[in-house]
Amino acid sequence: KVESMSHEVKKLARLHSNRHADKYPRSEPYQEGATLSEPNANIRLRFLDGLRTPIYTDKIITSQSNAAIRVGVFDGEKMINEGPLSKAKVEILVLRGDFCSDGQESWTEEEFNSHIAQGRHRQGSVLGGDCSAWLNNGEASLGKIRFREGSSRTPSRKFIVGGRVCMNRKIGGIRVQEAVMEPVTVLDRRNEANEKRYPPKPNDEVYRLEEIANDGTYHRRLKNAKIYTVEDFLKALNKDADDLRVRVLLIKKVNNSW
Repeated sequence: KVESMSHEVKKLARLHSNRHADKYPRSEPYQEGATLSEPNANIRLRFLDGLRTPIYTDKIITSQSNAAIRVGVFDGEKMINEGPLSKAKVEILVLRGDFCSDGQESWTEEEFNSHIAQGRHRQGSVLGGDCSAWLNNGEASLGKIRFREGSSRTPSRKFIVGGRVCMNRKIGGIRVQEAVMEPVTVLDRRNEANEKRYPPKPNDEVYRLEEIANDGTYHRRLKNAKIYTVEDFLKALNKDADDLRVRVLLIKKVNNSW
């Protein structure tokens, strides 16, 4: 009788737990053999760094600290540092800039794949270089990756760097939500010569200042006055601002450029 009563109590306990599971959900840690199919599952890849900007084609992309970009796999807010997922292979790719434009934080695998950017004439990848890496204890530093083309041809004029567990290496049917970065503009490397500096340094060429194009009209006028660097410009500005504006740059009235 005691054994029978014990069995009934266990049955009732299981029924009570299942009935209230939706009301009081628990975050279970990842276990080998688990299956997650919902797009909002807690298991996800996440980039640990943002991109350093500006970004030019054929230039190695780096993190904001000018180091390699890192990616990790997480269960909620905790990195998964053991088990099969902690050493999975991940691949880096590019999405069109309109992905998740409404701010959504979860998506299906199909939604993600449908926004992968194709190379020109739908041939090849937008990225070049080491576009895959193996996680080690749940984290990996990416290798040398570069954009092969700019984002100007896309409707949003932006690209999004994304990451996913390699499709041929799904582990136990696990749905790992993909990682995405903030949308960025990718410029043609030919524009780098006119790149501005924020803030400019004293020994920077003077065309690094706003409104002065490399070998443009203002740049040529400044060179004729032997003003080659930002420091030269500041000295002339402090000595006689009106002379610099009117005589050197030939700006007759104070305007937006000045």
